[in-house]
Amino acid sequence: MRGRCGRGRGLSSAVLVLDVSNILHTTGVLPADLAGPDLPGLLRLMALSRYAKRECVAVCDGRPPSPRKKAAAAVAAAGVAVQYSHEEEADAVLERLIAQTPRSKRATVVSSDRRVAAAAKRAGMTSLTSEAFLAKIAADVLRRHAEPERPRTPHPRESVP
Repeated sequence: MRGRCGRGRGLSSAVLVLDVSNILHTTGVLPADLAGPDLPGLLRLMALSRYAKRECVAVCDGRPPSPRKKAAAAVAAAGVAVQYSHEEEADAVLERLIAQTPRSKRATVVSSDRRVAAAAKRAGMTSLTSEAFLAKIAADVLRRHAEPERPRTPHPRESVP
């Protein structure tokens, strides 16, 4: 996944802002073999979807996990800015990020939380429910796995017997 968001830089007008807790607690959408991902699992699924190259900020409740788990999450989250809310409500962090994002329908906020969705709409951003987001990811992953591998076309010099 290739994100371009850093803590010190502003967000692009095509950013994808994720309410991670809201997404991870959404059930009944992903097929059984994809269901129940943690943050690294969600990011791996996103890497196989239409969102693979989007700039992404993932907002998580609480504090970062222990250093050992944090290292595993950092590897999976390469290119994704992960922000933890610490003592603050994640919704407040999300609202602040929304306010800092340039007004654009290309910017998308993913959350089924009405407060967050309303903030996105007020800011002129696209709002997507967690259910709809996961359904799109599942469709992309399943489509990708259903496609037969294309045979490699040999270079003309390789075809000569």
